[in-house]
Amino acid sequence: TSATASPQQANSSQRAGQAPRTVSEQNTANRSDVNTAGMPPNACKTFWTTGECESMFSCKFRHVKAGTSIREQEIVPAPRTTLNNDDVADVSNPFTAPLPGVVLTPTQAHNRLKIYLKPDYDFRRAEDYYTFVTILQSANPQNKTWFIKDGMEFLQLMGDPTGSGIRRIQDVLSHQDVSADDPYSPDTLSFQRGYLPVLAYLSSEWVIRSTIQTNVNALYSLVNNNLDHIALTINRCMSSCMDRLSFDEPGNRQSGLHIFKALITPLHEFLKRFKPSGHSENLVNLVRNLSGWLEQWGNAICMFHPQFSDGIVSLSLEQRRFAVSQLTKSIKPLVDLVERSEATIRRAQDKPQRAARMDPATRQRGLLLQMEVTFQPPGNLREAGPRHDNDHASIKDIRVVPPHSELACTTETYLPGNIAGAPHHLPAESMERLLDVQFRLLREELIAPIRTSVGSILNDLGKPSSEKTQLGELVKKNGGLYKCEADRDSVRFSIYTDAKFGDARHKTPAKRTAYWESVGKKRLTQGGLVALVWKTDGGPPRVYLGIISSSFNDLLDSSKKRENRIKIKVSFFDAEVELRILRRLQQSKKEERETKFLIESPAMFESVRPFLETLKAQEPTSVPFSDYLPLFNSSDLSQLKVAPPAYAHPQFDFDLRCLFDEPRDLSLRPHDPYSIARAKDVLRLESRLDDTQADAMVDALTSEISLIQGPPGTGKSYTGIEILRVLIANKIRPILLIAFTNHALDNIIVRVLEKKITSKIVRLGSRSADETVAELSLEKILMNVSKTRKDRAQGRAFGEMKRAEEAMKEFMNGITEENHQAVLLDAHLYSHYPLHHTELHEPPFWIRDLFEQSQDPEFEPVDKQSQPKSLLDFWRQGQDLAFITYSSQDTGSGAIAGGRRGRRRGKKRDNGDAPANTITDASNHPIVDRATWTNAREIFFEESCGARMIPPTPTTNRTLDQLLIGSQMWDMSKSERDRLNTHLNRELLQESQHEQLEEFERLKERHREASLEWKEIQDKTKLEVLNNAVIIGCTTNGAAKLTELLRSVAPR
Repeated sequence: TSATASPQQANSSQRAGQAPRTVSEQNTANRSDVNTAGMPPNACKTFWTTGECESMFSCKFRHVKAGTSIREQEIVPAPRTTLNNDDVADVSNPFTAPLPGVVLTPTQAHNRLKIYLKPDYDFRRAEDYYTFVTILQSANPQNKTWFIKDGMEFLQLMGDPTGSGIRRIQDVLSHQDVSADDPYSPDTLSFQRGYLPVLAYLSSEWVIRSTIQTNVNALYSLVNNNLDHIALTINRCMSSCMDRLSFDEPGNRQSGLHIFKALITPLHEFLKRFKPSGHSENLVNLVRNLSGWLEQWGNAICMFHPQFSDGIVSLSLEQRRFAVSQLTKSIKPLVDLVERSEATIRRAQDKPQRAARMDPATRQRGLLLQMEVTFQPPGNLREAGPRHDNDHASIKDIRVVPPHSELACTTETYLPGNIAGAPHHLPAESMERLLDVQFRLLREELIAPIRTSVGSILNDLGKPSSEKTQLGELVKKNGGLYKCEADRDSVRFSIYTDAKFGDARHKTPAKRTAYWESVGKKRLTQGGLVALVWKTDGGPPRVYLGIISSSFNDLLDSSKKRENRIKIKVSFFDAEVELRILRRLQQSKKEERETKFLIESPAMFESVRPFLETLKAQEPTSVPFSDYLPLFNSSDLSQLKVAPPAYAHPQFDFDLRCLFDEPRDLSLRPHDPYSIARAKDVLRLESRLDDTQADAMVDALTSEISLIQGPPGTGKSYTGIEILRVLIANKIRPILLIAFTNHALDNIIVRVLEKKITSKIVRLGSRSADETVAELSLEKILMNVSKTRKDRAQGRAFGEMKRAEEAMKEFMNGITEENHQAVLLDAHLYSHYPLHHTELHEPPFWIRDLFEQSQDPEFEPVDKQSQPKSLLDFWRQGQDLAFITYSSQDTGSGAIAGGRRGRRRGKKRDNGDAPANTITDASNHPIVDRATWTNAREIFFEESCGARMIPPTPTTNRTLDQLLIGSQMWDMSKSERDRLNTHLNRELLQESQHEQLEEFERLKERHREASLEWKEIQDKTKLEVLNNAVIIGCTTNGAAKLTELLRSVAPR
């Protein structure tokens, strides 16, 4: 898309300020007839003619626009040096705002970045670092010349694990000579101008909100790799600044407002992502020092006569105190993370925490004492050790799907008490403890039925075969409903063998279809949890869990085809069972005696699983409103103060004019008690709201968490709609609207549209019954979004996903394909039994002749066996033995004649024709008399071996040990060959089991990573749509499934 031309005067019809072209128009810029007069050397032809380039930052050419001089495009605005209300408001954001300094346009950034992306580039002096860092800090939403697509493309380039951009960031972070006091040295890197902005970029909005987690994790891996050096550098430079009571350097004014935010946020983000089991001592010291420095700085700037040289002192005391409180609030999770890590180590050594002493009048003393006596902590904290291999102290280590060991465990599950004061292994009143309790109890509710079911089945299987069991009776009846009376609950579940339920096995397809239409919504439903119980004779039973992936229509189609079977697809969670199934397909049709049946759980696993995965992955310090949600030891919450919304800085006020039918000015300042009281009074008297609705309105707008409750008909929904009206009128966006059901969500969205509050609504999920709301679904909007440029990353990710699928398919085909198995078995024979291998591949002349004739497409195998593909196949089938053994039904006797000296191929006979010299039975089957058979064989042996002598058929029956010692493969009888072949196959399976399982897991992981990258890039497109929305609506279930995407949206 690029070309070079000699410099000439600009003479192009495309002028600056003209509207951007579409892709189809841009493509015309590649034609040779496009006017490139005046285009500078090494310039991008597409950008010269259109002002846009599909390749963006990855374009190798310079971006210059026709009609604009290079000098005009290189003008850089002067940096902003004073603080204002926006700086104070930005402190409450979960990301870092850009540090004050020079900012570039995307075009300027692109042109300056090219040199740094050369693989062999090396920083030579400090100024080179500063130019590179300026590019990084220009990529932010506050720079109005950048759009989100620019920021995302820039991140993909800089976060590419194999690219040059990430190596340049590595060079900055690992720089050895960094100082906060020597800004003019050509070799020393300024902490304020060169080092700190890189950390600010790592925690900037477009990085934190990115859906391309692969790139973000790659950037934070740089912090992990240089952690000690980074911690020591920050400690040294910050100590120097705090000693001289200023973050300034000559010509570069800095404020602690930005400095602390740029340090706290990336460190917190790093610890959330990497979660090291033991933190670096340097990191621990840094976090503690940061907390102390913040307190010192906060006290100094809030004095009547500030004792710290900082630009923030020009703001009001109220604003300064607000900024300090927000920074203190943001550093608390960072301190908690470090302390929690150290506490985890202590808890592993100390006895588990018991219930705190409480006033007996405020707790259920008897119950709590009983819980304390019987308390057995989880995992390694338990005195007797873990109950099974999925019993862990940390919920992050627990698999949501229980493995076999957990399902078969008879020890009582660890379930924490969900009441204040109950014994627990985590600190009281902590968010970590709340997440632990909610995860374990919700998971128990989900898996208890299937665990009880499996336990009952395993108990029945463990009883003597002579003992009557409920399972045995159901198997005799080809399946049915198993009724389990547990200690506290009664569980019923379906067992499927050749199950017969009602008309499920009716001879008429219509009857079978009608049956499944009536029960298909309750049985074998898509997303339902099932357990495969698989037991071989002499071995213990194994249980494998999976999810039904067949749709309801798949079930109906299957019921039409066969009257005695239903075909369903199951996605298993363990690679072990998938590989076991593949190996089972390798074996002969004569199966070992096995018991296999399916147990169906009544729980809809997939509808609850997203909540569990989110609870498990959630970092406790990142949970919103963590000051209000934990279980408090005291039931008196009257002293718990609720703060105003994070976006409401001290000078912020709401305009409430939209709540009046007649023109009326009214403002509301969340930090001003007088303003709050006045707003309530005026709204009660003059607005559309009644008294309680007015109070609820003001409380909701001035509190970061609020609950509105009341009997039906009191106007809760109406108040909620009016709250949305106020927020939108005051440009508080985006707003995340979550409802428990699809119906409730649609109802609110419809009312917002009817009242014309906003039409910029995106609904997540497609299960809307309202046609108008359905058109607002994200899927519908994405279908209508015109693609203005190709996404190369998306194409690469899709290609890698397809290649991973092909590799998996090839691997599975290799396991089940007969030819492939024969090759593996031959190689096994060569490695472990070389004499047998030599004997196999050097058969007697007549066997070699017979095998070569068997490769003819018209060859009719003896005994109607499949055509052998190799000598090993020929040996296993015993075709040589069948050839020298007389049978009156030997239809192939006339098909083989001629030896090494003169072969005469048998001709392909018409159907029903018998060989010459034969008679047929009543069914027209040829009956060959012995004399004819003998004569044909003698002719064959005379021509092949020179003697009319038929070798005797081996009839020996030696043991396996004897067969392994003796290598005469072709002298073995058919039973001996079967015995040896079975042994060799078992050896091969055992030998390859570990290797195949590892390869299977590797391929699954490759496909998972490719699918994840594909999803992340898809989410990037979704994020661009959601960023334009005022309201984003979804159900609680949808929110759990889309946690990462919604976190990237960062609702206010």
